[in-house]
Amino acid sequence: MPVDEEEFKLFVCERQKYYWLAFKQFEETEKYSRWNWAACLLSPAWFFYRRMYLYGLLSLLVLIASTFLEKISEPLAFMIQIVSLPLFGLLGSYFYYTHAKDKIRTIKNTIHDPELQKKKIAEAGGTSWSAALLTVLAVIVGGMISYFLGI
Repeated sequence: MPVDEEEFKLFVCERQKYYWLAFKQFEETEKYSRWNWAACLLSPAWFFYRRMYLYGLLSLLVLIASTFLEKISEPLAFMIQIVSLPLFGLLGSYFYYTHAKDKIRTIKNTIHDPELQKKKIAEAGGTSWSAALLTVLAVIVGGMISYFLGI
């Protein structure tokens, strides 16, 4: 079941034009990467802000793992960070595209009333400042605990 521009824009909410152009590129070309500074520099917070909780958790685990690995092997920890952050920057918008498309298709397959579909698409998408801020807070608190415990 195809997903149209209006449905994507309902889902995205913030920065609709930017993401619609990215989504259109993904659909019209074989290119599945598009640079996203927020996804690169703020990976866990950006994923949670965009309500992609699984990706947010995975990027948080990468951050935590690289922090703990610093005690064992600084070069390995640095390598994980130097690879993962640009990877999130390159693929973040594509991850968001597939996430949005899957959510929209699920709604369209289960709800047949067009007006109710629109309402549910808007509810399923959007952004969450509270999730992003809680992520940043968790990273700060985790860093402080790690520092004070000498981990």
